[in-house]
Parts: sequence; C-alpha cells; structure tokens
Amino acid sequence: MIDKKKEKKRFIIQLYVIGGILAFFITLLILRQFENICEFWSRTYYRYFQSVIGPLVSWIPFSITEIFVLAFAGSIIWLLVLVIRNLIKKNRMRSANHGLTIAIILVATATFYFSTAGMAYGRAQVDIPQYEGEVDYTQYVDVIEYFRDDFNNCSSQLEYNAEGGVISPYSISEINVLLQAEYAKIDSSYFTAFTANVKPLLSSFIFTEFNIVGISFAPTTEPLINTLTPDSQLASAMAHELAHSKGVLREQDANLVAMYVCLNSDIPYLRYSGYFTTFGSLLNLSRYVGDPDKHDELYDTLDVSIRNDYNYYGQFWQKHDLLANMGRWVNDMYLKILGTEGVASYTDTPTIGSVTVGDTTVYFIEEFSPFQKLFFDLYF
Repeated sequence: MIDKKKEKKRFIIQLYVIGGILAFFITLLILRQFENICEFWSRTYYRYFQSVIGPLVSWIPFSITEIFVLAFAGSIIWLLVLVIRNLIKKNRMRSANHGLTIAIILVATATFYFSTAGMAYGRAQVDIPQYEGEVDYTQYVDVIEYFRDDFNNCSSQLEYNAEGGVISPYSISEINVLLQAEYAKIDSSYFTAFTANVKPLLSSFIFTEFNIVGISFAPTTEPLINTLTPDSQLASAMAHELAHSKGVLREQDANLVAMYVCLNSDIPYLRYSGYFTTFGSLLNLSRYVGDPDKHDELYDTLDVSIRNDYNYYGQFWQKHDLLANMGRWVNDMYLKILGTEGVASYTDTPTIGSVTVGDTTVYFIEEFSPFQKLFFDLYF
C-alpha cells in the first residue's frame, strides 16, 4: 500500500516536471522567432556556457559526446526494459513512472540542446566579408584564373598518395593549432572568445558510411571530426565544425566562416583545403561568360594532381555510402525542424536570371552565391 502511494506521488511529481520542461521548451520555440532575442541569448547564455565548459571539455582528449550518446541510449533501453517488465508483472503505475522518466529524459535533452544550439539558428547573419559591388561577366575569367593560379601553387607544395589523394602535412592536433591561430585573426564579436580543440570521432567508421565528415554538439561544446575524411576536406571540415562551436549554427554561415579562415591563411595546406571545397562555386562563373566551352577549358588548367584528387575524393565517398541516404534524410529533417532549408542549405548556388531574345535564351547571374562574394571580396 505504501509503495502504491509512493508510486502515485512520484507519478504526479514527474508530470509536473515534464510539464515545466515542456513549458520552457515552448517558450524557447516562441523566442526563437525573434532575431534580437536569439542574438542576445547567443551572446550571453551560450557564450558564458561555452567559456566555462569549453576549456574543460576541450582539455579531455576523448569525445564526451560519444560517451553521452552511449549513456543516453543505454538509459533509454534499460528504462524500456523496466517498463515492459513491470507491465508483465501488472504493476502499471510503476511501469507508467518508468515511461514518464523516459519522456523526461527525452524532453530535457531536447530542451537543453535547443537552448545551446537551436536558439542560434535564429541569429543575425554572420559578419564575414561579402563583396556587394557590381562585377561584369567579362571579369569572371580573370577572377577564376587568379585563384586557380594560387590553387595550383598550393598543390605544388603538397604531396599525394598512390590513389591520388592529397596528404596533409599536419596531424589533427597540429591542424587544431593552425586553425585556432587563424580564428584568432577574426576581429568580430559575433564569435565566442574560446576556440575549442576539434576531437577525433572514435566511431569514425560509422560516420563514414553515413557520409558525415564531422559534427558539433553544442551541449558539450565539442567540435568532432571523422578521422577517415580525405585530407583534401579535413582542414575545411574542421574549420566548419569550429565555427559551429563558436556560435555559428546555420550550415551556410559555418561554411562561409570555414572558407574565410582557410582561404585567408598563409598555410598552403589550409588554402588548398579551402579551394578544394569552394573552387567549384568559383568555376561556375565561367558558365555565364558566353562561351559554352570555357568551364571545361578552365577546369583542365587545374594541376593534374588537383584533378586526380577530385576523382579520388568522389570515389572514396562512393565506396562508403551504405547509410548515406539515411544520414542525408536524418540531417535534412533535423535542419528543417530548426527552421532552415534542410540539407539544401549546404549548397552554394547563385540566383540565376534569364533574357529571351527571339529563339535564344541567355542566362545570367542575378545575385552571386556567398562563396562567390567571398572570392570577389578577396580579389577586389
């Protein structure tokens, strides 16, 4: 009899707890609609949280996030076992309590995650330089060739493996040091002051099959990298995850920050990784110069080692696509829930216009993509 009273009291208390957490979560969802509030929240709550937790977590050499995920999954599974066992014993109130405990864990985790990451999706645009002036199509080729020459120059200073992939001259810990120095050069209050260490994912082999190169988990302030990622993408992916951990959550913004950091570096390998990720966007300008062959002509002027690296990169991810569609679907749903365009937000595309004269349709760029504007800012 006493046990039944205790279980009933526990049930009521848990209802109040989950109700309070849900109320707070709903409040955050409403506040997330206001950019000024999101900006204030990110510059106060998350910034303080990251400045306190970040250095401690960054000092620990292994991934706290992966431990959390295992503990989280284990707890849920164990509680489900208890729910089923108590149902079999016809102890419905105890079973209901275990079910409510599961609900509390799920809702509390989602709320904490949203408080550290979700609010930042409503922030103002990141203040990375973007060229907003006019650029005539007759200038496109000159811009492409300017950066192509530097891309080729970076390539000449690096080595490649037998399969054609570039070899990073630095370890992950050394790349961390280089990227932290690059981030320190950015004069902006948009970012948190602390720059974490990007940690290797112990479960990289699983993330490879999902075609995921890295993640950043705001509740632990950890940026994490898939260690099996080809070296051509390694530095830019680490820079991307660092941007997330410093308060830049939208994918296109994090991409832009990462490319700004890499392309402004004096380190050939960092610039190479930045070019490798962005050069397709720059080369896309050549499709709008009035010469249908210009795109392929310019691509062929890239060093053969770079072209081989692109082939190696494509083949690598094709070999590891067991769970790629699932990974893309989950990521797409996650990003859409947080108010973005989903995985489409990763894509760097300009706005295209057209003019039809007689039977001929001419396409032109109405607005340049973020990467293209970044290149123009560096060029002009």
